[in-house]
Amino acid sequence: MQKQLTILTGSARRNGNAFYLADLLENDAKKMGYEVKRFDVGLMNISGCLHCNQCYKNGKPCIKDDGFNEIALALKESSSIAFVTPLYWYSWPSQLKSVIDRFFSLYGKGELFTGKKTILLSSCGDEEKNKPFDGLIYSYEMSMDLMGATRVGTALFYNADEPDTVKKTLKKGTLDKLEKKLLA
Repeated sequence: MQKQLTILTGSARRNGNAFYLADLLENDAKKMGYEVKRFDVGLMNISGCLHCNQCYKNGKPCIKDDGFNEIALALKESSSIAFVTPLYWYSWPSQLKSVIDRFFSLYGKGELFTGKKTILLSSCGDEEKNKPFDGLIYSYEMSMDLMGATRVGTALFYNADEPDTVKKTLKKGTLDKLEKKLLA
């Protein structure tokens, strides 16, 4: 059975840093024989969880029909999951946060990420190291722990406000170790 990687991007900028990082990861995963399902959530219209407790009432994780159910299916079939996103106000962009909030339906059904490996790749415009990402990292770690995932690492890129900053500054091999952990 072919291994599958699901990539969830949070950016609405097609030529931005998150898209560049996602493109690198997607290409490398395909070279390693992975089937890749990529959802550019920042360009999708996915609304937040209503906490209506109607999960799986129509046979799907959510009663809303806005793309989340397709994402949920990909997550279920994946062996690895990558969150690739810019940092917005010290956390997730709202579009990607809506998807994460709707993990509620999966959690309630017991469809956890047990046995799945996850990574977080993120960029921000801040120059200060560490602090800007504290909220995002906390949310990522707690969410993945709750879902039973195995977190294999993060790669954080600072001072990357311009759309092609990461492309210009990323050193060859920077993501190799992290990708090997995710895709092993």
